[in-house]
Amino acid sequence: MFSVQYTNTSLQPVATGAALTGSTQSGYFGPYHGGEGLAKGYPWRSYNLIPTSYYFDLFNKNDLRWEGTFMNVMYDRYFDYYDKSDKSAVKISRYYPQSWELADTAAWRAADLANRAKTQIIPYRIKSTNPDVNAWEQPNVYQDNVTPAVRKFDDPTATAFGTGAGTRDIYLMRLAETYLIASEAYLKRNDKATAMSRLNAVKARAERTPGALQLTNPDDVTIDEILDERSRELYGEYHRWFDLKRTGKLVDRVMLYNKDVRGVPNAFAGTGGELKILRPIPQVAIDLNTNKEFPQNPAYQ
Repeated sequence: MFSVQYTNTSLQPVATGAALTGSTQSGYFGPYHGGEGLAKGYPWRSYNLIPTSYYFDLFNKNDLRWEGTFMNVMYDRYFDYYDKSDKSAVKISRYYPQSWELADTAAWRAADLANRAKTQIIPYRIKSTNPDVNAWEQPNVYQDNVTPAVRKFDDPTATAFGTGAGTRDIYLMRLAETYLIASEAYLKRNDKATAMSRLNAVKARAERTPGALQLTNPDDVTIDEILDERSRELYGEYHRWFDLKRTGKLVDRVMLYNKDVRGVPNAFAGTGGELKILRPIPQVAIDLNTNKEFPQNPAYQ
């Protein structure tokens, strides 16, 4: 419905040491792969924005968005996933089996020993009683390839490493989000039946087996269910912080699901007993405001 669009013809000539003018979206939301990048046939990743175990837990075997979002089978040359239609003779470097695949890892390797004999299998780990020992959680010291790679924004046509050389569009608004907004609006009107219908429209498109993801009880439509569906559908599309803030779920969900914040006492505590729900206004912006009494946001004063 609305996107920032890029084409090969829009990219400016490459200057020595300069970034291009295309999209850098493919560089975010995934683990670092190493420093050689396109020379070795894999994309650059910043590793700053990596899914938590909460996000991996949202999927089941009937949700096509699992494979649509993640590169759960990584070939020796990452881009072979896109470039080679016949992968019968392509060796696999890493395999990330999800929870419903755990029992099949030995059979999976044996099914194609020629290409899988040396594959590093990094399985989903069933949650333990310790919430900090969860499935595919990036450790505090970031390591390469600990979690499945996010392929949702991959651009195998990019011609430079770690720069704005991508030509894939960046979506600012799309139809699935409109259905999710409608579901939330109907829920707030207490019209749960219509809210469920709008939510199911998104789920239906993502189903491997028709009906497998559908809700059947309107009472199952809650703001948490809608937020979970927004996670599955809109991952990496720059909505999450705003979604959690406006729905009043920021503190609860961050403290439940973000391992880096969960262990910090009073992580959201600010000055004057206020919680850090809003972000601070940069002092330079306040200084430039003609209203010299313009206040800082609560919790930062």
